[in-house]
Amino acid sequence: MRAGNCRDGRFSKTGGTLVATLGDRALGVRVVDVGALFVPEVPVLYAPLLEIKRTTVIGFEALRMECNRLNRMFGPVHKFLPYAIGYGSRALFYRSSM
Repeated sequence: MRAGNCRDGRFSKTGGTLVATLGDRALGVRVVDVGALFVPEVPVLYAPLLEIKRTTVIGFEALRMECNRLNRMFGPVHKFLPYAIGYGSRALFYRSSM
């Protein structure tokens, strides 16, 4: 579960700063996780945002079995849906192996 393609940690540091700055005053954050496939070796870059009260995560994972697994793995602030996000027209879905 990643925030876009931010693999260099910039989002994580920003999220941590946001948590420190807003503290209990934060009204909550909504995180959208597109391509929410869980890979244990890849850190959850939006994890610092989960420290903010009332943060919710909506994730999209096109592989139904993986989507079901994600819904079982994570708590009530997460909701994963079995959809692929695209441009609104028909397209090919390429399934790759990790």
